[in-house]
Amino acid sequence: MKYLVLTFLLGFAGSAYAETDTAQELTKLKQNIDYSSHNFDEYKKNFEISKKNVDETAKAIKGLKSVQVKLKANNAELKKNVTEVLTLKKQVVNLRTVEETKIKAERKQIEDLNKLIALIEKNIDQRNNNVKTYNLKEKDLETQMGKWKDQGRELASLNTSLVNQAKDVTAEREAWLKKRNQYLEKTKEWKAANKEASDTYIKYNGLKN
Repeated sequence: MKYLVLTFLLGFAGSAYAETDTAQELTKLKQNIDYSSHNFDEYKKNFEISKKNVDETAKAIKGLKSVQVKLKANNAELKKNVTEVLTLKKQVVNLRTVEETKIKAERKQIEDLNKLIALIEKNIDQRNNNVKTYNLKEKDLETQMGKWKDQGRELASLNTSLVNQAKDVTAEREAWLKKRNQYLEKTKEWKAANKEASDTYIKYNGLKN
């Protein structure tokens, strides 16, 4: 990109004009017009690019926030399921404890009451089956608990990743906003420079004619 230096324009005052080659200076003024026009176009393009990037990063942030809302909802449901599994597990453990306590009591009854041995043995068999069932159920609930915990870790990791992405996109948007403002200011400067160069050219071209 070419940059226009305008300081030499201040030399066109008083007697200095009579000592300067008018045609050469008009050529320089024409070059200034071309340079300022070119720079104006370049900064205008940069301004449009930065404006587009600002809009795209804003959309990306909006999408990430939407995903975060859904993740929070899923996390709440996960906590609810974990609580339910813990409650069921506690119930199973209590039931198993009750059954095991009854087994001990009924074994004591076998020793004391031989007449009731047959009936009590039947109860023991049934209650042992219950214990096995509860043990299997407990293992199944432990498996479910592990799965829910794994999902919880995955959701936490995903949420952390999204938070970091949102920070990166926000930082990128701020950078583009800053560039957009800089390009806008440069556009204004070069537009003014172009107008000044054009006015000066018209002025001295008229004096030449």
